[in-house]
Amino acid sequence: MYKVRYHLASGSHYKMWQIKDGKEITFHNPQEVNLSLWNCRLRNRRAIAEKIYYGDSKSVCAWIECEKIEVSQAKSIIGIKISYNPRVKPYWVMEDENVDDHLYDLLVTYGACVFSPKVLKFEPSFAEV
Repeated sequence: MYKVRYHLASGSHYKMWQIKDGKEITFHNPQEVNLSLWNCRLRNRRAIAEKIYYGDSKSVCAWIECEKIEVSQAKSIIGIKISYNPRVKPYWVMEDENVDDHLYDLLVTYGACVFSPKVLKFEPSFAEV
């Protein structure tokens, strides 16, 4: 199981995506890559997030768990944004709803953001010639 989060601690990996796989940790520049995260769950330490919401110092309290990750060259995507900022809301948010612990087949990063991609289904149309 992988753990993915946006790294905000100062240092050389500031504002990069951090991926933990057991003891192995890698970092990815969000301006250069998209991360496709398969079979995901949005995780949050709610008690810590609420302390941050009410003014405490920020600390690590949220991440995405996933079974598989694909790293690809950065490109724009169409999807529904999922956000996390405990200063604004002490939980993961999608379309103004709390989505802590929700499961997703696929989430994709774009820059510093996470999206649930929209799959557009087109019905074929056949014109007689």
